[in-house]
Amino acid sequence: MQLDWTTVVFELINFGVLMLLLTRFLFKPVRELLLERKREVASAQVLAETARTESEAAKAQFEGRQRELEAEAKALQDRAKAEAEQTANELIEAGREDIRRARARFEAELERARVEALERLRPELIQLTFEAGRRLLADMQLGELAQAFASRGALSLRDALAADQSDLADKRVRAWVSPDADLHAVSRVLEQTLGDSQLELDVDSSLVGGVKLIADGVEVEASAGASLGRWLREQLGASRSRAELGLGAGS
Repeated sequence: MQLDWTTVVFELINFGVLMLLLTRFLFKPVRELLLERKREVASAQVLAETARTESEAAKAQFEGRQRELEAEAKALQDRAKAEAEQTANELIEAGREDIRRARARFEAELERARVEALERLRPELIQLTFEAGRRLLADMQLGELAQAFASRGALSLRDALAADQSDLADKRVRAWVSPDADLHAVSRVLEQTLGDSQLELDVDSSLVGGVKLIADGVEVEASAGASLGRWLREQLGASRSRAELGLGAGS
């Protein structure tokens, strides 16, 4: 079999033309398309990596901001709690102080009311004490007490007259004795103190445990009843003075 070189040449030419056509219209566009796709994929990968990096950065920033907000919220909560506790403690202390002041005012008012009540009742109590004392003295055996008051009364009369026993010798002394006294015993006591004065004795039922002496217009009463009466007057006077001072302070 002989090789037809003409046919071979034409076949080679046809193959070359085909390759040129394929390269021009098929391989080159496909290669460019593949390169374009490769560039797009690379660009997409770059964009994806950039987006991932930005996303991670945003996530880290968000988490950091979230931690900051949580810390700020906790700080605000702690501060609010501390302020609330401080306010509560201040309110409690203020309430306690108000209670203490109210209690002090109440105690002061109570004490003032008690004092005022006692001051109002004081004259009655003093009068009752005086009456009870008089009744007690009236029920007691006051013979020796009357003699003691008689001696005191005689000394007081002598001092009031500025005289001694010799000066009283010519003076007329009238003596009223309480019913509970022994007239003879009282007479002896008076004579021992007043000397040889003109002594006139009589009984006065209003006297309690003592005597009343009169000489030269000078009157001296020395008795348990008189002492009790002086005590009553002093107490009533003191009570009135305290009441006047209280009214002056209140006004």
